[in-house]
Amino acid sequence: MQLPLTLQLKPSRIYLIVLASGHTLAGVAVCLLGWPWLICTALVLLLVLLLQRSWRQVLNGPSAVLLRADGKLDLLMPDASSALVEVATDSLVLPWLVIVHLHGESKLPPLVIWPDALAGADDHRQLRLWLKWCEALPEKA
Repeated sequence: MQLPLTLQLKPSRIYLIVLASGHTLAGVAVCLLGWPWLICTALVLLLVLLLQRSWRQVLNGPSAVLLRADGKLDLLMPDASSALVEVATDSLVLPWLVIVHLHGESKLPPLVIWPDALAGADDHRQLRLWLKWCEALPEKA
């Protein structure tokens, strides 16, 4: 693997389906509780607003990540800005999902990367390999 390596990101359809399904199930559960219609309507509206906010975060997330040889990550935003961050040790790496917890100058939400969120066919495997390699790097003093 040649480092630094740039991986292009795009909004994940799988993530949209998971978000929409979870919010829909929560809305159905609220409606089945038998509460007064006004409370049910307010809670369903709140769920719709939360879904919209979550999806907006996905759309406004980084457009690319730059994997560096020192174990750090550059987040490249759609507005051409970038942020240098460190990968936390509690990141989750699975064959079908990667959740990267980030440490940076400001508080950053975790980066959730499904296989369909990466433009290249082999990019998800390379990201998982890089994250496993970062775990093996010696700790900095």
